[in-house]
Amino acid sequence: MLIIGCWQPIDKDIPGFDAELVIQSTLTPDNNFNLSLSKTQSSLANAEVEPLVDADVKVFKGEELIAQLVIPASELGTNGPMFRYAGQKPEKGVQYNLEVEVDGFPQLTASTTIPEEVRVTNVSLNQLDYVDNFQDRNLKDISVRAELLVDNTDPGDHFYHLAYAELIFDWFTIVSGDTLFQEDKDSMLLPIENYDLLNENYISLQQEPGFLIMQEATGSTYLPIKFRIATQINPSNQVLSHLNVYLRHTSADYYKFHSSVTKQRQSNSIDSEPVPVHSNITNGQGHFSGYSTTRAVYLFR
Repeated sequence: MLIIGCWQPIDKDIPGFDAELVIQSTLTPDNNFNLSLSKTQSSLANAEVEPLVDADVKVFKGEELIAQLVIPASELGTNGPMFRYAGQKPEKGVQYNLEVEVDGFPQLTASTTIPEEVRVTNVSLNQLDYVDNFQDRNLKDISVRAELLVDNTDPGDHFYHLAYAELIFDWFTIVSGDTLFQEDKDSMLLPIENYDLLNENYISLQQEPGFLIMQEATGSTYLPIKFRIATQINPSNQVLSHLNVYLRHTSADYYKFHSSVTKQRQSNSIDSEPVPVHSNITNGQGHFSGYSTTRAVYLFR
């Protein structure tokens, strides 16, 4: 028996599906205001979100309008255009209120405050390993396990993100038995890894480098955070100089959004309970959040 069939694309959407606007905006004192805006699409579409470029985006400090964000002409027609404001940068400790207007949708609103920087009292080295590289005998694979100590006396829960560390190298040559160090240094910006996998207050991220940390108000003001970085060096002309560790002190919404995205991606079993993604956007999805960054230094020699 011969069965002949044909198919054609379905041009209908899922019944009851209502598109929503999605905002992603993270404020830091080191960068200008910026925001991405998109629209959710049904599962029948080829893409999960559709970037939007026609919107009225405003940021207020109290009732004072301080920034009106627009997409630069150079980004129109590109992948992932961003609404930007090239004037003043966000400040720590100030509540910012966001309003976004898009035709055909209710007004989107959100608020956030960039937390103050925290004090890191110490960075200590727990373990430093050198292993021969199998592909290049001139190189060594190095693994640095270290710990930083946060001292935060501010009451309440606190949230952190360890994402990157910068490893600084000194270059040297050996002349007539003497080691001569060059003035120029080299650096690598490396993603941070969580090696304390049994710590319930650590959440290793999937969509971002590093991991999140929660410091509960009921605990000590001191918080030790263990971390690991890995890279390669040539020990014949490179030596470790120092390590810059960048600790983000994040708003609660930053922590809740990124942790919920990771938990949702991890719950891919049909037996798993669905994990909703956290949002602090009224009438929409996404996050309007912020963080400040503390740089801590460890000297190898």
